[in-house]
Order: sequence, then C-alpha cells, then structure tokens
Amino acid sequence: MPRTIRVLADRSKSATSGGLFTKLLPSVSERPGEQYQCTDNRKPLTAKLLRDYHVLTICGQSLKQYSKRELELIRQFVEDGGGLLLAADVAEFELEANEPVAKMAQNA
Repeated sequence: MPRTIRVLADRSKSATSGGLFTKLLPSVSERPGEQYQCTDNRKPLTAKLLRDYHVLTICGQSLKQYSKRELELIRQFVEDGGGLLLAADVAEFELEANEPVAKMAQNA
C-alpha cells in the first residue's frame, strides 16, 4: 500500500470563506485508502500543527500577513523537507490591494 501524503491547506489568512475545498469534496476529504489526505486549516500555524503534515499549501488571496513566528515555522518546515505550494486567485488579490499584481511585482 502506498504511503499516505498528508497535506495541510492553510487558509488562515484568506479573506473569503468556503470555496476552494468545499467545491471539491469528497475528492480531497480524508477517506481511508487514498494516497493523499487533505485538511483545510483556518487556525494560526504552529509547530505542533505542521508536524503532522508532509505538504503545506497556502491558499488564498488576502493581504493579511503571517506573523514573524509563522513565517519562521514555514521556513523551518521546508528546510526540514516539507513541501510548500502557494495558490492564489490573482483577481481577488488585486481587488483587495486595489492595484494590479504586475505593478506590485518587483521582478516583473
């Protein structure tokens, strides 16, 4: 039996509720026998929380920032071999920022 890869989808900083995973259920819900188990997170990141996962997916389109401690935890998670996937809806991010992403990009 293949190893189960545990994915934490973090939307703790997302400006919206619902959406991303509610539309995909039950395909991403935790079901016995699947190779991937995905958990939707709305709480602040902690070392205890991250310890149980192989991949962290940061989902959202908000300007809300991670705390310095959360950023350090994410860096350490990746340095320790954890995967990191960033997913965002550019249109909603631009709406909240009131500025096009291209104008905000430093390496454009």
